[in-house]
Amino acid sequence: MNSLTTLSDGETYADVRFGDDFIVTIDRTARKDAITIRVFHPDTPETPVGEHHLNLSLDDDSGLGTPSESTDPTGALG
Repeated sequence: MNSLTTLSDGETYADVRFGDDFIVTIDRTARKDAITIRVFHPDTPETPVGEHHLNLSLDDDSGLGTPSESTDPTGALG
């Protein structure tokens, strides 16, 4: 069963768990006009298998909704 919880550390906005498969965290960046989305596998929750940074600025030059960086540090995604 999927669950959505808000963590109390004040930095992570959501912690989404998809059964026993993946954990997804959504965090505001230091700039506050962007978010970072990280995907973790439950067997190695300390190391993200994927990470995306999204700019939320309303400026026309901001690239709204465009990932500024995407990583797969372990090659787990193929």
